[in-house]
Amino acid sequence: MKCGGQQCEKSRRKHGPHGFALGGSRLILIYYHGPPRVRTWWDPMLTTTLLIGTSGKRGVYLLRVDSDNEADAQLDMNQRTKTNTQTTEERVIGYYRVGDTIGEGSFAKVKMGVHLFTGQRVALKFISHEKIRGSITLNKLRREIEIHSRLKHDNIARLLEVIEMEGNMTCLVVEYIEGTDLLSLVQSQPEGKFNERESLRVFGQIATAILYLHEHGVVHRDIKLENVMVTKDGTCKLIDFGLATEWSMTQALKTPCGSSVYAAPEILLRREYRGPKTDIWALGVVLYCIACGRIPWPGDCEVQQARAAAQGIWSTIEGASQGLMNLISGCLTMDEDARLGIYDVMDHPSLKEESKSKRTLKRHLSGSFRNLVKKIMA
Repeated sequence: MKCGGQQCEKSRRKHGPHGFALGGSRLILIYYHGPPRVRTWWDPMLTTTLLIGTSGKRGVYLLRVDSDNEADAQLDMNQRTKTNTQTTEERVIGYYRVGDTIGEGSFAKVKMGVHLFTGQRVALKFISHEKIRGSITLNKLRREIEIHSRLKHDNIARLLEVIEMEGNMTCLVVEYIEGTDLLSLVQSQPEGKFNERESLRVFGQIATAILYLHEHGVVHRDIKLENVMVTKDGTCKLIDFGLATEWSMTQALKTPCGSSVYAAPEILLRREYRGPKTDIWALGVVLYCIACGRIPWPGDCEVQQARAAAQGIWSTIEGASQGLMNLISGCLTMDEDARLGIYDVMDHPSLKEESKSKRTLKRHLSGSFRNLVKKIMA
């Protein structure tokens, strides 16, 4: 096995990555000593290079190249890093080529990304530490990353990778969802709403995602139409975990957060609250919106609407079935204890048939402990 590059081992450890050619096997083993950086050491000459595996941000990277020439595989990685930095630093982040902007918020900008080796499309969410300072702390950003990175569900957008960049910037590499957000989809309907069957189908998918979150000790706290993406085949995926946090059976939450249209009365009234029940309230608002084409709360401005929400003032949907209104009413119950929980939602007759094949309750819970869980969540 021959070492790539002319520098000694001491110099390699100081300056970063270097390569090894495994003669005859057409493999390159690269050991990266330095911290993660924006600059890429991808070799543009190896346009057919495929990433096979990695052991982490620092460590061993195994690459395969379509070349039988062992000399081509003996790379001077430090020299190529220096050269490529000048030409690709602005348009390549990690293993992703940066494309056009596809979204922008107060603290982040989202761009299209394409994986250099696999061609996989992703969403690159660039978060400036300077912009979030004074509004949300870096600890909250780290909490979002920690929570989102461990979530794996068909109805939740995956966080694929986190890239810490130079210049106080973090890039979240998120699953790219080819479709539209739920708000835009509802507004594009001829009547500005879904029919009841479609409303329950969409709602059932979102509720399944919330069931997964609650069972894994997480509350979203920002459920709204804009935070649900819908793919071309009709699959709903929950996004944006910036306000998500962990919940406990023994400790109430205190931080008021989320949109006032979707916020539960206990949040609007600045009371302590149990996270799962506030998610259920927001689910009820979502179901009302997609089935009716408007928000539940009367009023000409946000203040009036928030006041109506805090008092639980809303009207029934004309022409809706009794089952649908019963489900909405159960979610929009003022009293937290009397409000439906996620188990109740999934067991509701309006959803039961839809959720039979998708339900993912943890069957290993049993006895008094399971009853305690249901008492808190249901």
